[in-house]
Amino acid sequence: MVAVLSGGPLGVVLGGCAVRQELRAPDLRFDQRLAVRPCDDDGARVELVGVRPDPFRYKPSIDIEHYLVDLRARSTAERWLIVNEDTAPSGVDSVSKDEQGAGWWLGSLEAHFIPRAGDLTVKDLKVVVGKGGKLSAILATISVDYKTPQRWVEEGRQVDHRVALGGKLVPLEIDVECVSWFDVHAPVQSLERRSLATPRSEASAKRKVPGAQNARPAIFPARRASATARATPSQLG
Repeated sequence: MVAVLSGGPLGVVLGGCAVRQELRAPDLRFDQRLAVRPCDDDGARVELVGVRPDPFRYKPSIDIEHYLVDLRARSTAERWLIVNEDTAPSGVDSVSKDEQGAGWWLGSLEAHFIPRAGDLTVKDLKVVVGKGGKLSAILATISVDYKTPQRWVEEGRQVDHRVALGGKLVPLEIDVECVSWFDVHAPVQSLERRSLATPRSEASAKRKVPGAQNARPAIFPARRASATARATPSQLG
């Protein structure tokens, strides 16, 4: 089963038990939101701070492109950063933490933890995008079996990984706070334009300094200018 990542409350956890929120009847006079807001305010923000082509030589494809990206995320609440995903599994049989960094694997879904009122920078993240160059970044809260992923791992008496007993799937719930879209082509093309402009700039700079590069090296010492000017006949008279 695969769940679509979308906004909206999924439930709360009390004492490790799943308890559904009792929601009041909605006011039907107001419009409902059809799209999740972008991550662009102080309480939940994601920025693309670096993009470069992935140097690994993949099998050529006309449909996809490989990049390394750097992202910076900020959140006032504990949230998770999910990059370049629009679906997620509805259930998982394992949770594991990367040896380094803030990355976690929730089944087949990779997510990066952001502590409360914290900042997170993810560097050299491998992504695959279509020819349009669009990359998504989601901030969300995540629960595994109605607990935080960290708590679910701890209850299995483990530190950084846990596998469900008998490989049984447990619920994975994701409440999306916001999503932002980035064009990875724009910074790469800007960098390429700067790289192409550099040789011309250097050549221009060389032309602006006459004699600095084109001066013929002197074989003999140059004649020194006289320290005292020679007097003219009118000055002598």
